[in-house]
Amino acid sequence: MRHRAVPSLTAPFNALCWAKENWCSEFSLTNTAAFFACINKLLYSGKPASGRGIKCEYLCLPTPAELECDALCKEKILHRVLRNINSQLLVVRPDLNLAAFEDVTDQEMQSGKGMHFSIHIYKTTTPLAGLPVAFSVQVENKSYYMCCEREGGEMIVRFKEGEVPKEIPGESNIIFFKKTFTSCSSTAFKFEYSLERGMFLAFQEEGYLRKLILKKLPKDEVDETMKMSLCNFSQ
Repeated sequence: MRHRAVPSLTAPFNALCWAKENWCSEFSLTNTAAFFACINKLLYSGKPASGRGIKCEYLCLPTPAELECDALCKEKILHRVLRNINSQLLVVRPDLNLAAFEDVTDQEMQSGKGMHFSIHIYKTTTPLAGLPVAFSVQVENKSYYMCCEREGGEMIVRFKEGEVPKEIPGESNIIFFKKTFTSCSSTAFKFEYSLERGMFLAFQEEGYLRKLILKKLPKDEVDETMKMSLCNFSQ
């Protein structure tokens, strides 16, 4: 029997797809335990589960750690301010339990109180969903992270005191998917809540406030209240 060449499986997603196609028809891409069960069958029985002849020494596999980033792992942190379409800055006021876009003077922006954000970027195995990020901000030497909670039948954006974790083992109410706002606006973004697909960060006018909220985006529509730019502190 001719030996079938095995591709170099340096990318975890490619490895999983290849294993599904070639070894285990029952294998699920979300089930890494099943993947390693198939690997063990191959290595210890001398033939793959499908019965196809493959020499074990041709196999080049990713490590379990590489495959386990369904658990989100923090990759880097950016320090930015968030501007809306009106060039207003997002300001967090924990004492008032409020986050809203406001007109800010240069002097106020340099002080950074409640408006200098840390954007925590996580590695992902599902890039099409968007880049997973979390937000935190310093106010009076305390750190607050953004999260979403259901209250009275609707989702509310909150800032709670605490640190953003380096690793997130599963789903989390602090994760948002960063997406390009439109194909024509590559420098502007929108942020989709990871636990409620189709719900995005936006602002809503309440009197003189432009309050930060979660808002449903109808399919094939563009909503300018969701348009945000990530700017350096000096911009």
